Amino acid sequence: KKTSLFNFREHYEVDKRLNKITEMLSQHLNKDYEIRLTGHSLGALFAIFLAARLREKSFKVLPILTFGQPMLLDKDTEQQVSRLTIVRIIDVHDPTLVTFSGFKHVGQEITLLSRGNFCLETKTITSEDPVDSVPAPQNVKKGSKYKKMTLEDRLGCHQIDYYAKRIKLKFKGEPVMIASNDKHLYLK
Repeated sequence: KKTSLFNFREHYEVDKRLNKITEMLSQHLNKDYEIRLTGHSLGALFAIFLAARLREKSFKVLPILTFGQPMLLDKDTEQQVSRLTIVRIIDVHDPTLVTFSGFKHVGQEITLLSRGNFCLETKTITSEDPVDSVPAPQNVKKGSKYKKMTLEDRLGCHQIDYYAKRIKLKFKGEPVMIASNDKHLYLK
């Protein structure tokens, strides 16, 4: 039996808020400007939807960079944003990667792995795809580091300052791109 998906757009009044923001920005932006949007968590989703609205109004929208963005795109929203260039940066410890089911992400995805490693995905990723990060508690091997991480610890891994720290660490040495099929080897 299939359950209905969480309607975050309705719950957070996304369209109402986007209408206000788009109206305000449209009055102050020049269509010759290049607009760069970024966001974290739910703000990442707002950045994506705002970019789609601004593009509809013929503004020049540059690639969108998101951090810790939950997968909350359904078929309708995927179609709405499919012409945008989106780069989603996630961390293997971020619990939002396994929070919602039945949704997807479009665009590129950069997964921050252990040490100086990262993985780049360019396919559409759905919440039904196997997740090579923060495993669900019942799937964690005995003695694994993830068994020891409390929910509070994992939620701390969703904070933007955590992302900034992890990205900064990647550039202390030489960052190494890991192939998607080897990502599971770098989840420490």
